[in-house]
Amino acid sequence: MREFTIIFILLVSNFFVFAQTKIEVRFIDGFTDIEKEIVIKNISKLEKFINSKDFENLVINAKPFKRNRIKNYSNSKKYSNREVLELIRSGKEFNTKPDSIITLKLILYDSEKNEIGHTDGLQQIHTYRDYFKKNSNDKYLSHLLHEYCHVIGFRHSFLRLPYRNRTVPYAIGNIAEKFFINN
Repeated sequence: MREFTIIFILLVSNFFVFAQTKIEVRFIDGFTDIEKEIVIKNISKLEKFINSKDFENLVINAKPFKRNRIKNYSNSKKYSNREVLELIRSGKEFNTKPDSIITLKLILYDSEKNEIGHTDGLQQIHTYRDYFKKNSNDKYLSHLLHEYCHVIGFRHSFLRLPYRNRTVPYAIGNIAEKFFINN
């Protein structure tokens, strides 16, 4: 009986320590069946990365983020790198409760603008079709992580200011892109 109790405690403690974040993809508009297959085929790579010790170490050890407040202006809290990591892994989209599920509502669209994409007020991630087609799957995954930081509530300036790459969305997206390039 004692052996069973010890094993049970270890299993329960491992469940809480190693709870994995999942990614749920919702295709809202604009994707062909082939484009959907590409996303589905590659999203597990992003999920594995978000749950990895590498991601944890890269986020925690990065220079402290700039503009590290959630867009809710009544919340003046600045988030540490560790808290940013926990928010990402929690699956807590803006104005929702944490559920360990990152929900990506995806839209692919045509545009004449020179842009990659954006996140709208409905927390839908829009990506310019040419960006999707012309870049690697890894760059697209990095873009999704950048945009997910907006879904959480982090912002950045649209001006190309010197600190822009240290804002939460850019820093996290760049961490992912560099990791995917090197691994």
